[in-house]
Amino acid sequence: GTGTTSGGTTNAGGSSSTTTTSGTNSGATGSVGTGGQTTGSSGISDGGAGAGGGSTSTLTLGGNSGGSVVLSLPAGMTIANEPGTISVRFASPASAGGAGDGGAVVSTTLSVVLMKNGVPTAGASGVALTETDGVLTVSQFDSPGSAALSLPGAVLRSIVLNLPATLGSEAASFDINITDSGIVVRGKNALAQATIQSNRDEVIALVLAEVRRQIKAPLDRITSVFIDQN
Repeated sequence: GTGTTSGGTTNAGGSSSTTTTSGTNSGATGSVGTGGQTTGSSGISDGGAGAGGGSTSTLTLGGNSGGSVVLSLPAGMTIANEPGTISVRFASPASAGGAGDGGAVVSTTLSVVLMKNGVPTAGASGVALTETDGVLTVSQFDSPGSAALSLPGAVLRSIVLNLPATLGSEAASFDINITDSGIVVRGKNALAQATIQSNRDEVIALVLAEVRRQIKAPLDRITSVFIDQN
């Protein structure tokens, strides 16, 4: 805002003269400078808006009795769901100083294999992946049919994805194992298993995005996603 400071001095003859100093205040906090100008230490802040401001998005589980369960995504990650396509932003664009790749496009396809306690049981629809500047897009294509079910292979690295519920203290927690031939996803608790059952495609997209964000594993080296329904 703009403030006015008035002060006066008294002359010998008894008359009074007034000196007025105007100053401009920018920023939430500041110190008084020369000439009455106040400059904020951080300047003007827009408070952050959207994914660029570090906000979180949510994932709502479908088919829950007694009301929907809403899960928070990791900070800075957003998800958009359109018919047949799911897009997850996991990194800010390179143009905004983020970890995006500046517009290079990477495309690949992979199969989805359902497992039970570590044993492959059935193939599901495969998915096509495209990544552009920090956004991973996942879309479905037809199942490979009667192709032999592969095994995930040896575990090379493990990470965890946690999606806290917006109400209460519970979180859907997923173990993610990066293996010789793909990624194994396993729900660590009942909420995570329910999330896989009701939102499997979203879970696949979020898991792949988290793998890209945490360890930057190249997409074209991932051939399969194994969903272990223990």
